[in-house]
Amino acid sequence: MNATEYMQDLEMARKRDHKIMITDEAIKKVPMISYREIPEKEYPMLRNLAQEVLKISKEQNK
Repeated sequence: MNATEYMQDLEMARKRDHKIMITDEAIKKVPMISYREIPEKEYPMLRNLAQEVLKISKEQNK
């Protein structure tokens, strides 16, 4: 997913006024994000953390 597609998806999500179901596909699509002050070797761990937050949210917000 390139930056333009990501921003379009984000904009679509903002326009919704109802609960959005978190899917396994959405969890798999969490992008790897670059941070200036965080070493690159930490990026996978941060992505995994974001995925775990989504998994918990999916289970607890049914």
